[in-house]
Amino acid sequence: MSQTFAHQITDIVSERPQAVRLPDWFSALPGQDIALSQSILRMDQLVRDHGIHLYPQHDFHLFKVCMEANQNTKAGLAPMYDPIHCKLGPENSLWLAGLDEHGDIVTTQSGKLFNFTGTNLREAGNNLTLFYDNPPSADAGVRCRIESPFAMNITGICAHSGGIWVHPRYRGVGPNGLRLSQILGRITRNIILATWSPDYIFSFAQTILARKGVVASYGWPNVQTGVTMTFPYCGAVDDVLAWSSRAELLDDARQIAMGGPLTRPLVAAE
Repeated sequence: MSQTFAHQITDIVSERPQAVRLPDWFSALPGQDIALSQSILRMDQLVRDHGIHLYPQHDFHLFKVCMEANQNTKAGLAPMYDPIHCKLGPENSLWLAGLDEHGDIVTTQSGKLFNFTGTNLREAGNNLTLFYDNPPSADAGVRCRIESPFAMNITGICAHSGGIWVHPRYRGVGPNGLRLSQILGRITRNIILATWSPDYIFSFAQTILARKGVVASYGWPNVQTGVTMTFPYCGAVDDVLAWSSRAELLDDARQIAMGGPLTRPLVAAE
């Protein structure tokens, strides 16, 4: 019997040196903050409550294959995570593959490091260097306009967290009362913080989701409207900018490490 596509991907993952479960992978990182470690271990267990094990990855060719194979379930590949458009490797990017009991990849979440020294998120987004190593010409139909006021303050060493995808059969509330989307973003941000210690971590999400409280449920303490984008993978969308400072990320990790709830009142979109 031929293997499913998901099992073929799993075979590729299992043959790679980065195919180590998240707790073991994280424990190998030197000099980690105790609260960060405890927070990641707690959230890893929350993901396992859903029957999923997380494996950190650096191969974005594999990430692209996975996203393209699951386009019919709303998996999307942003150009900043496409190895055709950007140089991606352990020094500046990572993603989490979530495997179920059958060995299928059923969740993803990604992160990428940026150096905004001498510039800021607004400039990088508007000139498209946020998304492409070599931005396309204006006639390519790709657009980004970031007018969120705080975007000019997101400078220095920063990171993006995004690329979330959850297979439809795992999108409901789990036995712990949480959705995977409420856990995966936070756990990736903690990994980014532990790996690169950026000044800010940021993301984008549809404005309609922010107004419904979905973005707040992902754990972002700051949200502002004012982002519009047009890309082939998503068309034209109105987005919000979400961000956390290093201090906010550490405070969130400490609260989670102490058993605090993952759903807390947060700042609404402005």
